[in-house]
Amino acid sequence: MDKYNQRISAYAIFTDGYKVKRPDRYETGYQGTSLTYRFNTYQLAHSNEQELLQSDNPFALAVLVGRSAFVGNRAEDSEKRDSELLEFKGTLLRKLAKAQLSSKKIRALMNFLKYYVHFDNQYNNVIFDKQIQTVKGRSEAMGIEELMLDRATKQGIQKGEQKSKSQVISNLLEKFGFSIEQAAEAADVSIEFVQKIRAKLDNKNK
Repeated sequence: MDKYNQRISAYAIFTDGYKVKRPDRYETGYQGTSLTYRFNTYQLAHSNEQELLQSDNPFALAVLVGRSAFVGNRAEDSEKRDSELLEFKGTLLRKLAKAQLSSKKIRALMNFLKYYVHFDNQYNNVIFDKQIQTVKGRSEAMGIEELMLDRATKQGIQKGEQKSKSQVISNLLEKFGFSIEQAAEAADVSIEFVQKIRAKLDNKNK
């Protein structure tokens, strides 16, 4: 308000899973002087998932991504939790693909969806990346990844994904005992790429 001479409306967004009412004001006082600052509150735990899924408001998508942190909390093990989270993220991905939003907003929501809540098993990141590549958006000729990202941004992300895939492949080879061919198929990369990682791992373990 001081900088732009505009009236403001403030919101505190509580992202935890508790439904207990959260504070909507800050108060302080000293020797006859007091100050009260009231603000709006929004609690993700109070939101209705079905209503949000039916809404076309971009904020509804953001809230749904925030609610993904609650998915699988009661699952028996991490595998079950990852399965529920993958299904939920897939639902949001399809909803995002159909959203009538600008590329900038889609990019922001996609990054939020992809990185806000992580899978316990990194292999599920590979599966979700494949879902991103196959879901169709506003154009039948391109997947959502091409729809969202301009060339410069996409190149930067691809470099990061290549580094991420290297880590995933390393885990598939070392922790899960995948063969070179199995790891290449799971990560959707060439056998030569996996062979280079295998060679680095062998040298490291010598």
